[in-house]
Amino acid sequence: MVTKEYLMLSLRLLSRLVSQVKLEGACREDDITKKHDLVYIIISMITELEDDEILAQTYSIIGYLFKNNFDALNFDLDSSEKFIDITKNVLAKEKLDRGVYLNIIKVLGILGAQSLITLKNSQ
Repeated sequence: MVTKEYLMLSLRLLSRLVSQVKLEGACREDDITKKHDLVYIIISMITELEDDEILAQTYSIIGYLFKNNFDALNFDLDSSEKFIDITKNVLAKEKLDRGVYLNIIKVLGILGAQSLITLKNSQ
């Protein structure tokens, strides 16, 4: 049976993995932060989450993944749009923990900044 404690532990482990695994040179494609499937999986988890602490942790991971998946010449709009759609639903909840709001703002800030860079590079 999956409990809140197990889920939090899993998310913290994932946070550690994505923030500490960095590969150089030819092995760069094996970097866990460059796996677009991982971004999709984490984003799709949001719809299932009810607990604010877990939700805040998940948004924190998504922010990190977006930040490290960004390529100014090849921005992945699919995962960004899905994230924004899900965020609208999360924000419609009556009451959310402050950490959730802060992490959502961070992620949207990352997406906004990356969009501006993409536009600048495309001109």
